[in-house]
Amino acid sequence: MKRKLLIVIGVVTLVALAGCSSILESTDNGTPTDIVNETPEGTFNPTETTESDSTPNVNATGNLNASNVLTEHRNALMESESYTAQIRQQTVQQGTNSLTQDVERYHRINLSQGVEYTQVNVRRSTSQQQPVTQTSQVYIDENKTYQSQTALNNTRYAVQNTSQNVSIDSTSQSQVLSVFVSSMEYTETETVEVNGTTATRYDFEQVTDMQRLTQTQNQTFQNINSSIVIQDNGLVRQFVFSGELEGQQNSLTVSISTAYDRIGEVSIEEPEWLEEANNASTKTLDRQPDSG
Repeated sequence: MKRKLLIVIGVVTLVALAGCSSILESTDNGTPTDIVNETPEGTFNPTETTESDSTPNVNATGNLNASNVLTEHRNALMESESYTAQIRQQTVQQGTNSLTQDVERYHRINLSQGVEYTQVNVRRSTSQQQPVTQTSQVYIDENKTYQSQTALNNTRYAVQNTSQNVSIDSTSQSQVLSVFVSSMEYTETETVEVNGTTATRYDFEQVTDMQRLTQTQNQTFQNINSSIVIQDNGLVRQFVFSGELEGQQNSLTVSISTAYDRIGEVSIEEPEWLEEANNASTKTLDRQPDSG
């Protein structure tokens, strides 16, 4: 008997994620750079499905334990010390003036170095306007946070003093996973290998709580496609979701994918623009650690 997994998604959470990835408010008509378009290195090779008597993420009834999934995932990221995270989100709103927003976030994290590099591309387009692309880069070390953004062929920088350490909080997808584990039923489908590491894949089977899924009382998700791949040590190596939210007037298509790769293999060098950022920056602000 295959285990049943419970996953929840909040539409509001997904839309917020897709909309809040901008680092500096501006626009850029340039083309996204190669770093964001890199393909995750993990390749999934199906092997024969096996059953296990005990899994830290699965409770006694065979359902995915939300608290354990999040805890095991975060612990695995901490133990890895370094990794990449590629997060892609798209929302498409149909209507008189349809709106499409694509967000690509590529992170490199090295906890032992105390360094994080992130590049974000946001592309917005409507049925009545040409696409607009915004590209931002952020480099964080133990002392400062550096930001670079190019808009309309002009580049601007910001440098902030920071007393907070680099952590997994910006890349663990905690907010997403914490709500993802509870309103959709997933079934274990196969054991796979991700770069030589054993993992289990679970595929979407059915919605168990549509109201919680959509965060509304009069809308429903249709044409759902989703899966989650969890490594034996609890690391969520891949998560994907797509669905169409049908409303009374407009429809919204939401898709999100997350992939973690190069586990324990990431070394981060200072970006080439760092010196220019130091020279060009006109404002350096002290920043205290965020509360909570």
